[in-house]
Amino acid sequence: MSDGSRLFLKRGNAFLVIDPTGDISGEEGSGLYLEDTRHLDRFALSLGDGRLHLAGMEIPSAYSVRIDLIEEGSEGRDPNIYIKREIVLSSHLLEVIHIHNLSGSPRVLNLALSLGADFKDIFEVRGIVESRRRAPSTRLREVDIQWMWRGVDRVSRWTRILFRPPPSTISKSSAVWNLSLGPKESTSIEARVDFGIGRTTAASNLESIQSVIKSVERDRSKELRRWAGLEVDNAQVAAWLGRSMNDAVDLLMTVDGHRVPAAGLPWYATLFGRDSLIFGLETVYLNPQLSMGILYSLAALQGREHDSHREEEPGKILHELRRGELAGSGQIPHTPYFGTVDATPLFLCLLSEVYLWTGNLGFCEELYRPAAAAAAHIQDRMESGVGSFLSYVGGRPPGQKHQGWKDSDMGVTHPDGSEPEPPIALCEVQGYAYWGLKGLAGIARALGDEERATGWEGSANDLRDGFDAAFWMPAKASYALALDGQGQQVKSQTSNPGHLLMCGILARERARRVARKLIDESFFTGWGVRTMSKSERQYHPLSYHNGSVWPHDTAVTAWGMSRCGFQEEASTLFEGLLDSARGFHFRLPELFGGFARGGEGRPVPIPQACDIQAWVAGAPFLMLRGLLGIEADAPSGRLSAKPFLPSETSYLRVASLRLGDTLLDMRVEGEGDKCEVEISRVEGPEIELCEEL
Repeated sequence: MSDGSRLFLKRGNAFLVIDPTGDISGEEGSGLYLEDTRHLDRFALSLGDGRLHLAGMEIPSAYSVRIDLIEEGSEGRDPNIYIKREIVLSSHLLEVIHIHNLSGSPRVLNLALSLGADFKDIFEVRGIVESRRRAPSTRLREVDIQWMWRGVDRVSRWTRILFRPPPSTISKSSAVWNLSLGPKESTSIEARVDFGIGRTTAASNLESIQSVIKSVERDRSKELRRWAGLEVDNAQVAAWLGRSMNDAVDLLMTVDGHRVPAAGLPWYATLFGRDSLIFGLETVYLNPQLSMGILYSLAALQGREHDSHREEEPGKILHELRRGELAGSGQIPHTPYFGTVDATPLFLCLLSEVYLWTGNLGFCEELYRPAAAAAAHIQDRMESGVGSFLSYVGGRPPGQKHQGWKDSDMGVTHPDGSEPEPPIALCEVQGYAYWGLKGLAGIARALGDEERATGWEGSANDLRDGFDAAFWMPAKASYALALDGQGQQVKSQTSNPGHLLMCGILARERARRVARKLIDESFFTGWGVRTMSKSERQYHPLSYHNGSVWPHDTAVTAWGMSRCGFQEEASTLFEGLLDSARGFHFRLPELFGGFARGGEGRPVPIPQACDIQAWVAGAPFLMLRGLLGIEADAPSGRLSAKPFLPSETSYLRVASLRLGDTLLDMRVEGEGDKCEVEISRVEGPEIELCEEL
C-alpha cells in the first residue's frame, strides 16, 4: 500500500510506514507501530559514501514489499552494486538485505543501518500533542540490540533487533558490516525486529522470508474462508471486489479477543465506533460472524457512567479507542473517547441486521442488556435534545466539535457559512435512531419482552411522525442537513439525506425525491455523490466535507436507493464508483475531488485522504447487495432477491451465503432488472426465496 511518498505494511495490530527506498527515517511519520506507539523511528540503510537510488519496487501483499536499489555510478559507467530489500511484517518485522557486486573487480563495502526506538505516542508523531523526548534503556549484545521504555502510564514497551551475521560494530544507534565481495559475488544480511508491550519475550530464531509468508498466507486463507464468495463475469467488477476483499481482511485487528476492522491507514489503525459499524452493515451478509465480533467489542467498551472529559454517558457507544502512553496516562480522553452521536443508534442497526441474517437469539440475548442501555441513551437524549430529536452539543478540545460522520470543524454550516448553535440534530442520525429502535423492538418481541418492544416501537414511530415536518424543505425538495439549537433548519443541501434512504423512515414519494436530487448534476459528478451540492455557496470540490466525494457515502446512498426500489439509480452510482475505482487501481481512497467528470481517466485525488479505509473497502459489497436486492429474515427462513445487474454484467454468483443455519449458493443471470435467480446449493434447513419480505 502506498500514497506515493510512503509505503504502508499492515498485519494484525501492527503497521509499518517506510519511505520508497525501504527506510524508516523518522520523517513523515515513518516507523513501526503497535497499539498507538512507535517502536522503531529509525531503520535506515546506507552504503559508505555511496548514494543509493531507487530502481523499482514490488508490493505483492499488504504485509510485504520488495525494493530494488542501485549504487550511483560515476558518470558514464554502469552501477556496480545492486541491493534488494525484502521486508515482511507478521507478528514481527523481518528484513533480508541482498547485496550484489555486479562488477568484475572485488569491492570493500561499509554497509550501515542507523537505528532508533523513540516510543512516541502516535498523537505526538502526528503533532496533535506536543512531543517530549524519551530516553529508553538500551541493551547491546554481539548479535542484537534491545530498547525498553516504561511510560508514565506504568506500561513497559520494548523493541529488539536480531542480526545475522553479527555486525562488525554495533552501538545503540547503528549497526555496521564491513563487507568484502569478490567479483560477481553476493551476500545477505538478515534482521528480525520483535516488539511488544509488557514483559519481553525470549529471543527468537531468524526464519526465512518464505516461511513467514507461508504462515501469514495460511492465516489469511483461513480468514477468507469465513466470507461468502463472489463471482462475476465483469472483469472490472471482479477486480474491484477482489481488491476490496483483500483490503477488508488485511485491515482486521484484534481488540479484547474480538476481530474488528482498523478504521484506516496510517493514523486510524484502531477501533472506531461509527466506522466499524458501517463496515459491519456493508459486509454482514458476507460475514455475519465478523459483525458479531464488532458488536461484542463495542458492547464491552460501552459507556457506564458520566465523564465529561471523555464524553462518556451510560449506554453510549464509543467513537475512538487508543491504547498508547498518552491515553493510558489520561493526557488524552481516548480510553475510549465517546464524542459521537451516531455510533449508538448504528449499534442497534447492525444488531438488528445480524439478527435478520443469523436468527441467533442466543447472541441477541447476550447483547440485550447493552442494546437496551443504548436505546435508553437514545431516548434520554431525544427527550432533552432539540425538538425531541437525537442531537449533540460537541466537545471541548481535544474533543470533537461535530459528532456525525462529517466531523471536521466546518462539516456542518448554514448556507451562508455561519455555524449553527448547538445542540445540533443531524438528519441522518434521526434515520439511524428510527431504524435501530424499530429493529430492537423486533428482537425484544422475539425474546418475549413485549412491554419494551412496544415502548421502543412507539419511540421510533414518534420520531418518524415528527421528522418530516421538522426537516423537509419544500423549496429545495429535500431534507435539511440539521436542526440547530433553536429548532431552525440548517438548509445547506448535502449528501446526508441519502443515508435516510436505507433506514425506512421516509415515505416513498419523499424517498423518490431524495434519490432524484442526489442523482442530478448538482450532486452526482459522474464518479460519485458530492458531499455538498455544487449550487451551495460553501461548495468546494477539494474540501474535506463540503463538496468532495466519499466512496462510503455514495455506497450508503446507493444501497438506500435499492432498498427503496430505485435500483436503476443505484446502478448509475455503482458504475460511477466502479469507474473511479479503476482510476485508483481498484483501491479507492477515503475521499476524492468533487469535480464533474470530463475526459480524464480518474477523479482528482485529495492529498490528505487515507490510502486505505475499512468503510471504503466495504463499499462495493454494500452496493452489490443493493443491486442483488437481497434482504434476510432468518427467523422465518426467508430470503428475498430482486436483482438489477449493472451494465456489462450478466452473471453473478454468491457462494456459501449463510442465512441462519442454512448455507446456500445463489446465482443471478440476465440483464438489468430482467434476471433469473437460482439457488443452486442448500445445506441445512430449507429456505423460502421470494421477491419481497
